Amino acid sequence: MDRKIKAAIGKSPFSYPEAIEIEGLKVFKTYGMGRVHYYYQSKDKVFWLELPAELHQDLLKEALKIWK
Repeated sequence: MDRKIKAAIGKSPFSYPEAIEIEGLKVFKTYGMGRVHYYYQSKDKVFWLELPAELHQDLLKEALKIWK
């Protein structure tokens, strides 16, 4: 997922992904279409979360409770 987004910069609506660590979990963050997008990989699955820009930090904390 990460490689594909980076390869499509300029052709896709997403910004260059930023790797961040949140509560011990490596998560990627990108912006696009007026939203903040977070994703991470667990084994063979990718989890993607699209959040409204104005609420993304609070909602991410709640989502991490489910993701972990």
